[in-house]
Amino acid sequence: MQYQLWAIADGKPVSAGVYTEEKNSKNSSCHIPKAQAFAITLEKQNGSET
Repeated sequence: MQYQLWAIADGKPVSAGVYTEEKNSKNSSCHIPKAQAFAITLEKQNGSET
């Protein structure tokens, strides 16, 4: 399982990357300038599109 970070922008979730329990792990990230909130979910390997 991996943790997936989401930014909520204009009322819609936008993926900001997936992370494992390993120290300093990160599979991707992006710049989301209009983020109004953030959420973290627990997802299967490689995360979720929505």
